Amino acid sequence: MPASAAPLERPLRIISVIEGRSVTGPIKPLLAFAARARAGVPGRAVVLLSLVTTARAATAENSFIAAARSAAVPIVALRERRAFDRSVVDALARVLEQERPDMVESHGFKSHVMVWLARRRLRAMGASFPWVAFHHGYTTESLRVRFYNQFDRRTLRHADRVITFCQKFARDLSSRGVRPERVSLLRNALEPSPPPTAESLAALRAELGIKPSELILLAVGRLSSEKGHAELIVAFKQLSRTSRHEDLRLVIVGEGIEAQRLKALAKPLGRRVIFPGQRPSAWPYFGLAHIFVLPSRSEGSPLVLLEAMQARLPIVATNVGAVPETVQNGISALLVPPRDPPALTAALTRLLSDVPLRARLGEQAFQAVQRFTVDDYATALLSIYQEVVRRVPPQRARPRSRSWCE
Repeated sequence: MPASAAPLERPLRIISVIEGRSVTGPIKPLLAFAARARAGVPGRAVVLLSLVTTARAATAENSFIAAARSAAVPIVALRERRAFDRSVVDALARVLEQERPDMVESHGFKSHVMVWLARRRLRAMGASFPWVAFHHGYTTESLRVRFYNQFDRRTLRHADRVITFCQKFARDLSSRGVRPERVSLLRNALEPSPPPTAESLAALRAELGIKPSELILLAVGRLSSEKGHAELIVAFKQLSRTSRHEDLRLVIVGEGIEAQRLKALAKPLGRRVIFPGQRPSAWPYFGLAHIFVLPSRSEGSPLVLLEAMQARLPIVATNVGAVPETVQNGISALLVPPRDPPALTAALTRLLSDVPLRARLGEQAFQAVQRFTVDDYATALLSIYQEVVRRVPPQRARPRSRSWCE
């Protein structure tokens, strides 16, 4: 083991700043890591991870906060009165001043900005801490978000380490001013879940109005342009005209800025396309589905892909981000170019007409996902943390007081 990866002699105290209202992609591995790190990963230090988020309501409680509390992860919600509320930066700086963490990490452009500004304020007081920023990719759903993305690219240059999840994102970061030696690649992971019960699946079918004999194509993700749902609906229209399967349904789980446009696009198909909206957990839908579709125009390392693999579903996905680093075309999935409805239609037609191929791809996907363990994720992440803390040790202006994290 290299010297930089040798375990520290004491637990690492880390504060993670993350925006969340529900348990989305970045939050699932974060909570799984917190549980592993608290127990200690073999050969690595124990990590005491606490979370900071923001909330508009006076009584800040949502499914993300509830999930953190259920996982016994300390969490505090900073009261945010309006958009661009600078007082949350002051509040974050006070929390960091009191807690004196060994390191702070952030997820998403808003959290990156908050940590960057809070660190500048603390440095003026003679205190500092190493900062690790997680880059999960960008959405381009609005002009405002695109502006945030440009600002985020500048902010990330100031982080001591930027962790991202696919080779393309790493190259993009380096081309936009983040020093290559400060970029680390991390392979995503997912905690295994038990299969949904027959009773829960029957109840879900009844809720959606789906018959047991119907074939279900499933897509799960935020309804924004980069997720490619428009191309999927176009492909499904063509499939509906040419397929011999009259009992074919498309279920798109998620919510987002594109919801109304996508529903309008799917309206001619009537009840053949179902939009259940945002769900606390999409896992039961994987048990309902026969084929999983990931039509994204861009991706990092999507957890929904790992969930589909865990569910032994045959997969059609676009060849973007870390997707081809996760599944192999023709072996554990069928991969197609992004923004190409005819290619998507052809791949789905092939799967619908070849039941043995569906079974083979699903089983190969399940075998492949066994490589993406939370233990391996935690070990790799702790190694990065330890290296960063050694290279950029925290500076404490005065002794730390007792905290809400303990």
